[in-house]
Amino acid sequence: MKKLISCVLALVLALSLVPSAFAAEGASVDKFTDVPADAWYRDELAYAVYNGYISGTSSTTFSPNDKVTRGQFVTIMGRMLGADANNGKTKFTDVPEKAFYAPYVGWAASRGYVNGTSATTFAPDANITFEQMGTIIANHLNKSGVVVVATLPPTTYKDASSIAGWAKGNMELMAKYNLLPTDSVGNVNPRNQVTRAEAAVSLVRLAQATGLGQTPSVNSNQSGTDWGKIDITGEATAMARKVHDELWASGAITSSMTQKEKAIEYFRWMCTNCQYKVGDAAESVYGYPRWVVDYAYGPLVLGIGECDGLSYAYMELLKTEGITCSCKANEVHMWNEVVLDSQTYTVDMTEAVMRTVNANGSLNETLLADNVQKQFYPDDWESSMKPLEW
Repeated sequence: MKKLISCVLALVLALSLVPSAFAAEGASVDKFTDVPADAWYRDELAYAVYNGYISGTSSTTFSPNDKVTRGQFVTIMGRMLGADANNGKTKFTDVPEKAFYAPYVGWAASRGYVNGTSATTFAPDANITFEQMGTIIANHLNKSGVVVVATLPPTTYKDASSIAGWAKGNMELMAKYNLLPTDSVGNVNPRNQVTRAEAAVSLVRLAQATGLGQTPSVNSNQSGTDWGKIDITGEATAMARKVHDELWASGAITSSMTQKEKAIEYFRWMCTNCQYKVGDAAESVYGYPRWVVDYAYGPLVLGIGECDGLSYAYMELLKTEGITCSCKANEVHMWNEVVLDSQTYTVDMTEAVMRTVNANGSLNETLLADNVQKQFYPDDWESSMKPLEW
């Protein structure tokens, strides 16, 4: 009986680290009585809880100092990244197929994000160390091609000489983008075991540097809406699914269409239903918080967005079709890179939304056709733009 109870408790603690579809119901770190108001990790934890990346060990506790296992870390990272993890079979003999972390270990291994502790073992129940965590994150950045926009200044680990040889390059990348927390004197303590608070901070820094998640709205309450209580990530995802279902039900998208043809229909939907608006307009004209234009929620739910919001929204729509789409950015602009029928395209939704409408806001079919040609058939479009040779 004691063994059964200990197994149940272990499972509860393990699952508490795993993000849940219902994790945002509280959407606030305030419910955790063991998280002080001045906790060094509080802001990042608030971001993680708000976006459903992590939940508590109970309805009122977070257990910030508990350790994180390798299996738990891979699971929370995979779900944060929206991993398509359905198969629990792996090459690792110590990863049971029905274990909650099995599909994510398989996903991470298949992409080269993780290696085993041997050719056939993963040690999922072993507590993860900082250099192991840093290596997994670095492998993701190096192999996924995701754009990283530094949100913190680079750092130098004072104890860099103690980092294992196999982890040095990866940890240098972590220092470049300042993705791992350090102690008060600047040590990363590479072989220390990671706590729940430290894991939350690292994953939130990763999310923010790669454009994932939404910033919690604490004090905004405009137009009679308590924005702090809205699950904007969940609502954007739900709206994308609704658009998907409506396009299929109407016959605008069918199973016989190519990925490019489907992507063009979602492109058309964006041009028809979304407007380019900056934060000032969102606030002064519509009474929304300025930040709504920067996230998928703005275009998908409210119909307005800046370049980043429009890019995230288009990515969310294509995700419903299983189409590979990522967001690319420089200092001033964001756009999409889309893989359609094994060919990569650059799609700029900001240009599309701004240049395919009439003065009264209605869709101009001629302008839309030209923009579709430019963005989805670029070679033909460039040829058509060349001057005639006499």
